[in-house]
Amino acid sequence: MATYDWTGTDIIPNGSGSVVRADLNDALLALFSQNSSATAPPETVAYMPWADTANGLFKIRNAANSDWITLYQLDGEWTTIALENGTAAAPSLYFKDSGTDTGVYSPGADQVAITTAGVQRVNFNGATEVVFNDGGADVDFRIEGDTEPNLFVIDAGTDQVRVKNLNGGPLAGMRNLLINGNPIINQRGYVSGTATSVGNEYTLDRWRVVTSGQSITWTDSNNVRTVTAPAGGIEQVIEGLNILSGTYTLSWTGTATATVDGSSVANGGQVTLTGGTNATVRFSGGTFSLAQLEPGTVATPFERRSYGQELALCQRYYYQTSQTNDFYGRAGTVSATTYHPIIHEFPVPMRIAPNFSSAGATFTSANSSVFSNATTTRRHLSLIGLSNTPNLDAYYFLATGSLTWTAEL
Repeated sequence: MATYDWTGTDIIPNGSGSVVRADLNDALLALFSQNSSATAPPETVAYMPWADTANGLFKIRNAANSDWITLYQLDGEWTTIALENGTAAAPSLYFKDSGTDTGVYSPGADQVAITTAGVQRVNFNGATEVVFNDGGADVDFRIEGDTEPNLFVIDAGTDQVRVKNLNGGPLAGMRNLLINGNPIINQRGYVSGTATSVGNEYTLDRWRVVTSGQSITWTDSNNVRTVTAPAGGIEQVIEGLNILSGTYTLSWTGTATATVDGSSVANGGQVTLTGGTNATVRFSGGTFSLAQLEPGTVATPFERRSYGQELALCQRYYYQTSQTNDFYGRAGTVSATTYHPIIHEFPVPMRIAPNFSSAGATFTSANSSVFSNATTTRRHLSLIGLSNTPNLDAYYFLATGSLTWTAEL
């Protein structure tokens, strides 16, 4: 360690040969050791280096020769380093192989930002916020999971946030446009493997077999029903009232092929639907379960609705009561000598005034029945031959047969 007194006009003053040689050696030693000393050099100039051994710091004199600037520690570690603020296009700290427009800069006081290709990607703004994509550029943000590359995505170009799942389940209620997508609702009592007698015959609720003479079969496991679709297909018509214009994703588990409105769709593939227009989803030639058609471009976990919710959705299109002694209604005042009017509400409002069938239906104390005035919220039932007594007040029960109302698409 050495310093040299650089004071004076002549750095190396005149003297005898040995004295001049000694001064030269001291000056060179000071230069070689970066003026290393526990005390500052007595004479300083702008940009002079100094290895401050007392504090373990390497310093340099500022341009005005008025103070020392600490650059780094003598053990090789940095303490502080001052950078220019820079810009997104020219960050103050950039990476050689990525170009001068990729790095770190400060867009303002108490802010640090990261830029790539000259575009700001994230801004740490003081103690108030962290802003991604400041300035509204078409820059996406994505978080990968262990096995899912798109676990969380912000699509700036379309102003959308996409999440694969929440807590392993569906994102939100009522995403699935398919009703009875896990087709366990079976109001008609369709028996697995029974051949249909007409085309487009409904079997499991909301699902119809396209080709007459074909059938569907299924297996159940842990409350998941896997249906084997025939070659001609099994399909569901989705009511246009439930559709908004946009992109939708179709997904299912199984080997069946699928079409939407006649166009082939891969499992997890997208289709474009028009708001207010019915759409038909068909599965053919293989198995399917947990079928889902949902808005967006990502297939999410199957939406689990309660049995009661799913049944109510089905009953908008088809409603059947067939159990013996099922309560049907209460008669009011006799309106004629041979029949009573009865009001009986639908479980849910049906899509339109339904088609009515009363195959083999009889009621307690009645041999026949006439029905009229079925509406979307109620139906009016007339039972013949019950009584001709005025002001009769009585209850009526279904004894045999079934009553069905159909408002399918």
